Amino acid sequence: GPKVAEAGMSKEEREEKGATAALADPALYQDFARAKPIMDRQRTAKDELAGLYAAWEAAQEQLGAIAEDA
Repeated sequence: GPKVAEAGMSKEEREEKGATAALADPALYQDFARAKPIMDRQRTAKDELAGLYAAWEAAQEQLGAIAEDA
């Protein structure tokens, strides 16, 4: 339900923010071997977030439809 999606979203948001901050460090690019997994993690976190937001919105819409029927 929405609560599970929200918990997942906050975890992925932290991952994405951490990866974004790491990627903002110019020193990282001098060590591409170190940068690559962080870039991959950021991309994965962003993709996961997109899916979770979609699931959360769908759940919210379902709740709204249920509330309207009641």
